[in-house]
Amino acid sequence: DDDSNESTLMKQLKSTSILGAGAAIAISLGSASAIGQVEVYNSTVTSLDQSLSLSNEYGGTARLGGSDRSLVQFQFDYFASADLAGTATVRLYEDGLDPAGAPGALIYTSPDITLVPNGNQVVTIANIGEVSITDVITWTVDFGGVTAGEAGLRLYDKTAMTIGEGFDDYWENVGGTWTLNSQATDNAVFGAVVSAVPEPGMIALLTLGAGVLFLRRRR
Repeated sequence: DDDSNESTLMKQLKSTSILGAGAAIAISLGSASAIGQVEVYNSTVTSLDQSLSLSNEYGGTARLGGSDRSLVQFQFDYFASADLAGTATVRLYEDGLDPAGAPGALIYTSPDITLVPNGNQVVTIANIGEVSITDVITWTVDFGGVTAGEAGLRLYDKTAMTIGEGFDDYWENVGGTWTLNSQATDNAVFGAVVSAVPEPGMIALLTLGAGVLFLRRRR
């Protein structure tokens, strides 16, 4: 009956609420897998077996490929020492291509991430939710509770990238002032993967189009 159906639906919503805004969007759409997330930036194809460790917030600029601009997942790679015990915070900013300027407005800050020690590690932040991103972003990592050399972002060959475009320089936030530095190795970029889905307005158009097509077929 209606009461039973409503109760079942409420239980399903409650059971998935801990997954965050990304899960809520999937539920509201009814079939997130039908739309699906896609990679719009991936610099982790060919490793240079190097890493860069800094005590300040730092990271790279990414020009995204494709057309999807609603962020749902972000991944970055780092190297950690055997005795590492610290955290990391990821931030995403608009733009960052102007060498005379700095990264633009802050558009996303992750929760504190507990780092895993000993070797090459990958952090994946999933179910980020409905975060609109620009065609060019700067992403950074701020390592906390670590000393120099204990953790660093891994470097990859930008010429091997399959989607998006990376740049062989990086931004560093020194006491609130952004500085642009060149990588010591040619064609080196930090390892990251950005995954997105169409923005809500585009999803609404796709849903409307599918509905119109269905009605036409019914007629």
